[in-house]
Amino acid sequence: MDYDVNNDIEYEYRLESVDFSNKHDAYPGYADVRPGRILPMIFDLRPNYPNPFRALTMIRYAIPVKTRVDLFVYNLQGRLIRKLVDAARLEPGFYKAVWNGKDDYGRTVASDRISIACNRPVCQVPRDDLSK
Repeated sequence: MDYDVNNDIEYEYRLESVDFSNKHDAYPGYADVRPGRILPMIFDLRPNYPNPFRALTMIRYAIPVKTRVDLFVYNLQGRLIRKLVDAARLEPGFYKAVWNGKDDYGRTVASDRISIACNRPVCQVPRDDLSK
């Protein structure tokens, strides 16, 4: 199962069947697939990747309904470091934000000393996930 697909982009897959005796049969050619509108069922904020990072890190999030979204980076003392998404009214879907590891003043922040949150209560990444 390929979970890392984007809406309205065509993908090509090579298909193969495997039976209970572990016999493999490859299908000739490719299967073309263009996912329709895939929508999330819950609010979700994923840990940043890569983590730790050097220059850039990506934060993926999902929203199931049209809503206002704010995405924040905090230090471990709870002080705001950077606001990545500012009151955007977003349609349901999957999104990503890229952070360059700097605060609002252009200073580099230690990548292992952050917490990420959005304005939805279920959209907070546990600190344990951020230190891996």
